Amino acid sequence: MRLIVSDLHLGNPESQYKKLLLILAKADFTELYLAGDIFDLWVKDFLDIKRDCFDFFKTLDDLISKGIVVNYFLGNHDEEIDVTDPVFDRINIKLTDLEIIADKKVKFFHGDRYDYLMKNYSLAFKFCAWFFSLFGSSYQTSLSSKRRTKNFAFLLNEIKETAIKENSHVDVLIMGHTHIAEDVIVDGIRYINSGDWINNNSYIVEENGKFELRRRN
Repeated sequence: MRLIVSDLHLGNPESQYKKLLLILAKADFTELYLAGDIFDLWVKDFLDIKRDCFDFFKTLDDLISKGIVVNYFLGNHDEEIDVTDPVFDRINIKLTDLEIIADKKVKFFHGDRYDYLMKNYSLAFKFCAWFFSLFGSSYQTSLSSKRRTKNFAFLLNEIKETAIKENSHVDVLIMGHTHIAEDVIVDGIRYINSGDWINNNSYIVEENGKFELRRRN
């Protein structure tokens, strides 16, 4: 069984990652996929995150010691992370991966590569995230309020459609980034977005080739 999560944003004051730890402690799975933006290096230094979120790293270490394979797909909030840090010694670090699961082509990645705004204005976004953090506010909370607007919703949908169009050779596409938990079929491709742990507390479970999007209250 596989468990897929993304967008924990450890270091962000709004992260509800401790709820995920409860799932990791109980779930019977053999592989854990961390699909990007696990850490939020835009608002906090990695050394500070390791100190403040020690329980997360302890949980990962325990899982790996039990034989669970951990795959980590870099996202835009953690793309500059030092992968030579000892905490990653037993973690498979990737940008993307294509696997055959129950005779289906399944592709995993974070999804920021299909975000036009992020590709062209990443420095501006990073500055905004840092600026909000100075006042103890979350940039992610600010973004979530904008998702209700027509223009922003259009941009987020563009990310999804672009990702699907450019991966038309796969059967199942799994990503995060948009923070919108979603499981739909578009042009014959099953698109599953794992959501986030800021607003949705959502994740994906795969068992015997069957994928299911779940939420934690």
